[in-house]
Amino acid sequence: MDKEIIIKRLAFIKYIVHQANFQSKEPEPLCCLAVLGFHDATELLLHLIAEKLNVQIGKNDSFIGYWPKLNPVLKRENKSELSHQASMNKLNNARVGLKHHGNLPSKSSIEEFRIITNTFFQESIKNVFDIDFEEVSLIDLIPYTDVKDYLKDAENYFKNGNIKDCVTNLAISFVALISNYKENKEELEVIKKKKET
Repeated sequence: MDKEIIIKRLAFIKYIVHQANFQSKEPEPLCCLAVLGFHDATELLLHLIAEKLNVQIGKNDSFIGYWPKLNPVLKRENKSELSHQASMNKLNNARVGLKHHGNLPSKSSIEEFRIITNTFFQESIKNVFDIDFEEVSLIDLIPYTDVKDYLKDAENYFKNGNIKDCVTNLAISFVALISNYKENKEELEVIKKKKET
């Protein structure tokens, strides 16, 4: 499986986790939305792992059904088995209760789901893909290489406390983004005119 595709999908998953983490801090009952995000992100990750390991998951397979299908393959590849199955089963039950029965999980349960989901992601992504989840960035979703490069430089400058060069690279990335947008828009206009003639 192509590493660039994996990174893009992990970045999308990380975005969902980020949103769910934010929602989990909201007051009740708004925080309950986090359960859906944590579950969706986990299911997307499990599906990505299944694709990477070439394991077929059927339409009738349950959420918890991923563990017995993926763990033997991980074991054969000398990797750690996926952990936290019992905790993820609790998350799945909370999601079913919320989505299908209107049962609002408690704030303490949501905090437990936040911690376990983030731990599961860090452990599983490192184990299966040999990628640190913390290093996965939403920058990887940007289609323009030059913009992506400037933003990664800005991120590195920020981590090193060099705010001046960080802001400079942010500004350059914004100009590059606008430039790319204008070029694409002009190309689309030319294509559109050719189709009309």
